[in-house]
Amino acid sequence: MIVSGRVVGVLSVSWREPGRASEAARRFLITVAGMCAQASARAMLHEQTRTAAEALQHAIVPPLTPTVAGVETAAFYSA
Repeated sequence: MIVSGRVVGVLSVSWREPGRASEAARRFLITVAGMCAQASARAMLHEQTRTAAEALQHAIVPPLTPTVAGVETAAFYSA
């Protein structure tokens, strides 16, 4: 499966009985492979974006909270 000239995966299709796929079946499978490639590329991009967002969120939370006598402090990220 190729998206923008980059291989993002492989789609394998087989039948129980030996023989050649019709031209219509081949065109259909090429379309399905293209759709799977686009979906895979979007999923990978989403995962990369999510990972970067999590890293940025962790980076802005202070590593230590101030110490105040008689007060409990905490820090967290809220979207």
